[in-house]
Amino acid sequence: MVRMKLPIPPSVNAAYRVVNNRPILSKEARRYREHVMNEWATNNGFGNKKIAIYIQATMANRIRRDLDNLCKVSLDALQHAGWYDSDWCIDDLRIVRCVPQKDNPHLLVTITEIDDGEHSDKRD
Repeated sequence: MVRMKLPIPPSVNAAYRVVNNRPILSKEARRYREHVMNEWATNNGFGNKKIAIYIQATMANRIRRDLDNLCKVSLDALQHAGWYDSDWCIDDLRIVRCVPQKDNPHLLVTITEIDDGEHSDKRD
């Protein structure tokens, strides 16, 4: 099991731009990915094993924000940092909204390996 504290990512709505008919990461999303790489890069991740990811989202305020918009950029950054090989490895993904903390917005991300017996393999 690994637990890490990440900053709040840019919304998925602001994370991509289209240039020459190709989606590319926005400057803000690239900075976020670089931050995660600098703080959390690993060569000892979970590889292609099945994993569960639990995210506790602590925002700065109670302004409405879709929780699912927090996932894509942060999960892609974790994959890029070497924690797992592909989104395909994630068999259990949960995200909860916590009480806001004005001075400490963050995502608390917990990644655990799933035993083969815990979930049926639906990848066949």
